[in-house]
Amino acid sequence: YTVADLLKGEKYNFRVSAQNYGAVSEPAELPQPVVAKEQIFPPAMDLQGITSDKILVKEGTDFVLKIPYSGQPVPTVSWKRGLGVMQQTARIFTKTTREMTQLFIKRALKADSGQFTVHLANAAGSQQADSQ
Repeated sequence: YTVADLLKGEKYNFRVSAQNYGAVSEPAELPQPVVAKEQIFPPAMDLQGITSDKILVKEGTDFVLKIPYSGQPVPTVSWKRGLGVMQQTARIFTKTTREMTQLFIKRALKADSGQFTVHLANAAGSQQADSQ
């Protein structure tokens, strides 16, 4: 059972009972208060919509790569192009919210080809994915 709406850093006293098909036990108090902490989960990307590590885009068309993600605390998101940091331009740029990061390429050119990498990181870990 998860107790909601606790304040981080506050102490709480709990009584615990066990329940099965036959009965419910007498409540037992924990020997000391429990301090509420933020739950931590490593970053995870939902790559189900990406069926290949190579994406073909017709020259002159617009392209958007959408990657939903999760993690607690909210992960930081960074993009690379090739081996370096991806330079944002009016034509090639990213947008990131708390639950999704997107790569936009407007009027694609052959020169836009290459490897793009998205990297997520928080206190619980990191994850990255590459696409060409």
